[in-house]
Amino acid sequence: MTLQFLGPDPLEQQIAEALRRLADGQRPALIETAQVDVKEEPGRRRGRSVVPGLETNEDAAAYLAGEMACMANTSGGGAVIVGIADDGERIGTNLDAYCPRPLDLVPGVIAAVAGVPASRGPAYRLSDESRHRIGHRCRRLHSSEGQDELLIDWARSRGRASSTEAADLIAVTVVTAGRRLAALAADGLLVPSRPNGAGRGFHYLPAPD
Repeated sequence: MTLQFLGPDPLEQQIAEALRRLADGQRPALIETAQVDVKEEPGRRRGRSVVPGLETNEDAAAYLAGEMACMANTSGGGAVIVGIADDGERIGTNLDAYCPRPLDLVPGVIAAVAGVPASRGPAYRLSDESRHRIGHRCRRLHSSEGQDELLIDWARSRGRASSTEAADLIAVTVVTAGRRLAALAADGLLVPSRPNGAGRGFHYLPAPD
């Protein structure tokens, strides 16, 4: 069976090389690059024990959503190999729903690859600030000015932006997010949904072009 990974050819080559080195028994720390990360499946540890994997795992789904957004913000895209702990222990995974590319690294141990091409615009998910990959870690993507651009882009793409959404996007409190949105409205970049700027369901709209 031929595996076809997402992303450009250079990324596929990095994935293939990482898988080869993992199969040879090398530790993830020696293998990971700016575009390829190696992780165990979250939510499987119970003290020192590892519980059996399932096809669905909400902890893993939430974690992988953030990792994939980080990789999408990285030049050339990226991929996460799931099923290998930092110390090299192969706990495997059964996450067919989230990682549809299972493969045998060693007999009886299934790992999986989740890949994503580079995004044309910032990729993010609520409850996690926008990040990109620098070296072997996901780092904060936006400066203060970049965060304002992110909020404006969110409002334009969704047709609205609330302080709760903004707080999740830029990892600040709801009160601070409300102030940031109000400042953007004062600069004419957003428009309040109500003149009084308050009340249940209050939000901001993108400013007309």
